[in-house]
Amino acid sequence: MKRILILGLALALGACTTAQQQTAQQDAAKAQQIIANGCLIVQPTLESVQVIDPALTPFVVANGAFCAAVSNVNVTSLSAMVGTSIPQAEKLVQSSTLIPADQKPIIIGSLTAFQVALSSALVVFNQAPVTPVAPAPASATSGV
Repeated sequence: MKRILILGLALALGACTTAQQQTAQQDAAKAQQIIANGCLIVQPTLESVQVIDPALTPFVVANGAFCAAVSNVNVTSLSAMVGTSIPQAEKLVQSSTLIPADQKPIIIGSLTAFQVALSSALVVFNQAPVTPVAPAPASATSGV
């Protein structure tokens, strides 16, 4: 009887683990599809804005590479995005002459919130995010 209970418990735990793995895989597939859909809108928009403000070129290239690799999104690529791409985007926003000065804090705040959300997701998956590179203060880039 004891052996049957232990076997039943082991099977139940194994099924639970399998179900959790399937849920995680489904969630990852959903996230990849959401990112792919976002890239279909964001990348062409960035490319259009880049024509007007060439200072955005590094960010457009980085975003294009991220979108091209969306099918391979994993903890490493998200960690790299947290540590390099988002801080780079913040620097570009600060240096852009096309973005009104009163709008820059809103955009940078949104990027920071996105960065914190991704960092939190990485912590949930027990992965230490790359330490973000702090963007230069607005006064350093604007000459104020």
